[in-house]
Amino acid sequence: TTRPPEVVQFADNLISMGRVVVAVSGTIEEGFELRKNIDWPGRPALYLGLGLCRGAKMYFDLKEEGCREYDEQKPERVNPAMVLTGNAKDANLYSIYLVDERACLGALLGEPRYLSMAPDALRIDLDDALTSIQVKNYARAQCDKNAQLKSCAVLCVVCCFAGACRLEAAPPFEIRADGTRITQFKKSLTIFAGFSNVESIDTNSIEFKNAVARALQDAAKKHEKNSEAIYATDTMTPRLSCSPISDQDLTLILKKAGCYDNFLPYINPVKAEPFNFPFENSLSPDTTALLVIDLQVLFLFSYTRLIFSLYHSVILLMLEDIWQQWDMMLPHWPNR
Repeated sequence: TTRPPEVVQFADNLISMGRVVVAVSGTIEEGFELRKNIDWPGRPALYLGLGLCRGAKMYFDLKEEGCREYDEQKPERVNPAMVLTGNAKDANLYSIYLVDERACLGALLGEPRYLSMAPDALRIDLDDALTSIQVKNYARAQCDKNAQLKSCAVLCVVCCFAGACRLEAAPPFEIRADGTRITQFKKSLTIFAGFSNVESIDTNSIEFKNAVARALQDAAKKHEKNSEAIYATDTMTPRLSCSPISDQDLTLILKKAGCYDNFLPYINPVKAEPFNFPFENSLSPDTTALLVIDLQVLFLFSYTRLIFSLYHSVILLMLEDIWQQWDMMLPHWPNR
């Protein structure tokens, strides 16, 4: 049987995890194609604002033919590789989201090559003018600190290995007097493509995509194709961790591998099926709940009838006894 949407939503809420604060930079931000990757059905990612993080330098990862993400139909496709430099003058403006933690894993599995999520690599600079007020207030509230909190660690997307990629340094949109170079994916990509209107550019326009594609092709000419034979970013290498595995698929895989019995107690714990009648499927949870209520009412009604029957029997016995006593006393009743 198919469960109604409200029952599905109720079940999801029962097993849903919490939300986690994530700092992202690239095509997973607002206005780009992978933004939906950090949403969970019924629980979209909540945008908090921008946060300046120091010690990370942005590069554009130039995809070559044979790479898992290469698509000749989308020559404008590019993602930033945030390389940790240890230099406070390298800064990036991340987008900060509250994300259902189930969506975090899905987003990570679908990330571009060599990207990972680190919970303690970068700090949000809470004193910087580019960090959104809402991000500052939220961070201090969650950390239970007052305005004296200067920075806090955040789960963020970073590049775990830059040596095998063709990386082109992203142009900063702001260079400060102290030498701090600040990048932000949309603004830096806009400058890279040759536009000056970094605030108003439509990233989904044909003009923008064509300009990005040309800039990427020009930049690729300066880079030699790197050999990635020992890594797994090509299209031919099977991926064990490309997406979550359902219990049904896991059962089939374990049986095929010959080790199903070893994991049986863990992947198929004995569960009480609600009213599993000899039909194809057990009743849905909402129908089961109604049956439970009906049975409770039936029990209460039956119990009431039983009590009434007992009282009725007692009263009849008492009346019969009184009648017998009356019948015995009647012959001796004095004449009036």
